Amino acid sequence: MRHTNLLKLIILLLTTFIIVETTAIASAEIHHISNENQQHHITEEQNDIQISNTQGLITVDQTGEKTFTSIQEALDKSPEKSTIYIKNGIYREILIISKPITLIGESNLQTTLSPTSKKNGYAIKINTPQVTIKNLGVTNKGPGIYTTAIQINKPYTTIENCNLYDTPIGLCIWSSNNKITNCKFWDCTDEGIVLIGSKLSACKNNLIENCEFFNNCDGIEMQYALENTISNCKIYKNTHTGIDAIADSNNNNNILNCEIYDNEVHGIYLSRSSQNTIQNCMLSNNKNGAIMTIETTNTLLSNSNLDEEAKIYLYDHSTITIDNCAFESSHITTKTSEYTILNEPIQAQPELIKLQKETTNHNNSQQNTHISNLKELIQYILSQFIK
Repeated sequence: MRHTNLLKLIILLLTTFIIVETTAIASAEIHHISNENQQHHITEEQNDIQISNTQGLITVDQTGEKTFTSIQEALDKSPEKSTIYIKNGIYREILIISKPITLIGESNLQTTLSPTSKKNGYAIKINTPQVTIKNLGVTNKGPGIYTTAIQINKPYTTIENCNLYDTPIGLCIWSSNNKITNCKFWDCTDEGIVLIGSKLSACKNNLIENCEFFNNCDGIEMQYALENTISNCKIYKNTHTGIDAIADSNNNNNILNCEIYDNEVHGIYLSRSSQNTIQNCMLSNNKNGAIMTIETTNTLLSNSNLDEEAKIYLYDHSTITIDNCAFESSHITTKTSEYTILNEPIQAQPELIKLQKETTNHNNSQQNTHISNLKELIQYILSQFIK
């Protein structure tokens, strides 16, 4: 009888163990499938702007198998609003675009425009509205501190999924109403992007979104730039400042949902400007301050996460409102300037994240301990039964 009851107990325990193990395995498999689906989704998104069927398009191919081997020749001989598809290769041309047209590279990693321009020249110059450039890598080996990969002189240009690198200026925007999306900028010795206007004509209403800036001097520079939006960008490890608004009249710009960190000088620098908004951003480990303003009024910093060591510097009659940010007033340095702190949260976001991680780790540890103890119990009962 004793053996019969013991056997029933063992069967019950084994059944429980199998259920626990099966649940854990199923959970792991679901997690694995979820990750695979997520990776597949990302791949599909990246391929959305690829062209699988090039039939009927104007194609440039260095092998000579298509109509054109030169991009500029294709530009010159194609009608307005054409789409020119550029096959993989390194093209040493300097392009001047003077008609509304679309250029699409086969791959931004393998379709590369790499000329050597004259001093302070450009690789691509856009002299007309309604130009779209996608899937290209662009650099410029020309001399000069203002040598540029792409220069936009007219409005309504779209630059999408491009890599701009190894040149003093990645993208120089002299006009308004342009869209820069899903691009990467690195090793630009002056800046990744410069939005540049003048006292007579501001650089306005440009959108920079989902872009990445690293290892440049400045990530983004602004001069006489109004009402522009920088959204969902990562700006990090630049040798000077993440976003550098210099000169004058950089007003009513919006910096939204950006991660700005590990820059050698400032995260954001604003000079002689007003009504700029920094919202839902993360600023961390920018060595000479998260934000510095000089003669800059009515800046709004809201719903943003600053690290514990972050500093804000306000000089020469600057004013800022800090709303719903976890930030210590002792970290603000002022010189003839003022600040207002509203709706300060009780606990900083990093602490909440840390607590969530600790709770998750504790729960995982408890589950692992439970399974381990169950195994030991079964082994003990079996040893007693064998005796």
